[in-house]
Amino acid sequence: MKSYWRERCAPIIAKVIEENKGKDLKEIRKALFHAYPFGERHYHPYAIWLDECAKQLGTKKKTYWHLGRKKVIVPPDPNQMNLL
Repeated sequence: MKSYWRERCAPIIAKVIEENKGKDLKEIRKALFHAYPFGERHYHPYAIWLDECAKQLGTKKKTYWHLGRKKVIVPPDPNQMNLL
């Protein structure tokens, strides 16, 4: 299920990209900037707008933050008493 904001902004972004087909990326981004429909460029709606723009333009970077974590296994302390 898509979020409320993503459902509202996805068709607008697709329309702007289609209207500016053949132009360079800088001009498309400028058109997307002017097409932002939600008022102030702050908070969650703007973050969703930027994410959807990157997704539809094909410039979204994949993040693999979960691969950088290592499991740390700490052996039990031999001096600790068992509570059972």
